Amino acid sequence: MTNNETLAAPAMAPTGKWRALLICSLALNLLVVGIAAGSVWRHRHHHNFAGGGGRGTEEIGLRSFLKTLPPERAKELRTLIKSAKPELKPLFDATRAARRTAADAMSAEPFDKDKLTGAFGKIDEAEAAMKAAARSVITNAASQMTAAERLALAERWKARRAKFFRGTTDDDKDDAKQDEKETP
Repeated sequence: MTNNETLAAPAMAPTGKWRALLICSLALNLLVVGIAAGSVWRHRHHHNFAGGGGRGTEEIGLRSFLKTLPPERAKELRTLIKSAKPELKPLFDATRAARRTAADAMSAEPFDKDKLTGAFGKIDEAEAAMKAAARSVITNAASQMTAAERLALAERWKARRAKFFRGTTDDDKDDAKQDEKETP
């Protein structure tokens, strides 16, 4: 072997269409990873970007609560809740339609501030109707629960939505005072 010979083949840089394919592949992989990470993050944090609690039953956690009950009892309450679906579906559909209308108004050219404001008002109306109906379902379900079941559901609700219950007990008030002292 001479000094002029090399043991390894020279590295070849991708050219032209290969470079473009590599860049497209990288972009697609990043897109997939971003979507997956965003889905996991949203699921873990129970985010609802529509504001409020979204579906009223989810705000309280009624569906997940049913999983903690004995199967036969859960089935009874689930049947009661499902019986309201025909009443709720048009309200969910109206809320989705109101959101689409607002999105269209926001992206419209020329932009019309009054049209967007009106569309947001329609979202508020649709969500209020939907939440009122969902809370009616919850009230009906609660009326069929035992005192122990209602207590367990209320405790789950408080734990799930702790930030909405701050300041309601002496312990919370003490915690709030401590937080104020620690805040610079």
